Amino acid sequence: MSKSFKPGQIIWRLLIMVACVGSLPLALPAQAPNFQVSAPKFVAKTSKKLSTQQLYRKAQVITVKIWSKDILGSGILIQRQGQVYTVLTNAHVLRAGDPPYRIQAFDGNIYPVAQQTIKSLAANDLAILQFTSKKEVYAVASVGLSSTLAVDDEVFAAGFPFKFTTYKRASFPAQKPKSSVAWKAVKKSVSIHSGDWEKKAKNQSQLKFVFRSGRVSLLLNKALEGGYQIGYTNKIEKGMSGGPLLNRRGELVGVNGMHAYPLWGNPYIFQDGSDPEKNLQEQMIHFSWAIPIEIGVQLAENSVVKPGNISWQNLSFFRGFYLRPPN
Repeated sequence: MSKSFKPGQIIWRLLIMVACVGSLPLALPAQAPNFQVSAPKFVAKTSKKLSTQQLYRKAQVITVKIWSKDILGSGILIQRQGQVYTVLTNAHVLRAGDPPYRIQAFDGNIYPVAQQTIKSLAANDLAILQFTSKKEVYAVASVGLSSTLAVDDEVFAAGFPFKFTTYKRASFPAQKPKSSVAWKAVKKSVSIHSGDWEKKAKNQSQLKFVFRSGRVSLLLNKALEGGYQIGYTNKIEKGMSGGPLLNRRGELVGVNGMHAYPLWGNPYIFQDGSDPEKNLQEQMIHFSWAIPIEIGVQLAENSVVKPGNISWQNLSFFRGFYLRPPN
């Protein structure tokens, strides 16, 4: 015969059952690779995977061009405070040109950057700068956690690649030489192709936005010089440095900055000065590399970092690897 209980007794019995279940040990999921960086204070709260079209649009509106006299590279709208926007990019992007810098948003509007807003981290290839937009309102990146990435996860890289090498304006004659002999001498001295001259002279702001899919290939337990820890198959070209690396949910998990197959130099050195094992280094060369977003968020939130110019000495291993250093 079934035993009946009063409503009050039922509630107490349920509470006792909950307490007992809560005291049982629960199995936790395996931890993702340790990136040895703190979690950002503002993290996207979404678990919904986006379509490729949605990801493209999301990347497009948060990716900006960074200008000096010429275009230098890409950047990411990472934070908005009223009318002030913070842009995250690579330090080597800013070193490619002299201030004053300008930011070009996806809608074509160009904004000046105040020199005093520029901040960098000496140990990591990252910098932030700010601009003010009094009329237009722009979307900013949804910040995720790079520590949740796993090998073979799908990731998406974006930016504005350019085919010519960025040099100081003084490296180019005022006009394209008419003499074929003189033109050959110019091409040899600045290492560009004749077709690139027309692209440069026409309008660099016409550079197309590029969005590429790929997969995570390597996750390092300790960072390479510059802070690089995420290796992936997406093709990264000059000009895409400073652009976003998104996961399938559209969250910002890294900052592009190192392309595969370096032409010269050895960027594959850990921050502690040690070298990767030979077999690991042989794998590294085949992949593009990004800096975990947690480091960029630390920079954006850390008011202790002093503003100022970014020196080549801070990250000397980039000499000749991405852009020619100043003479």
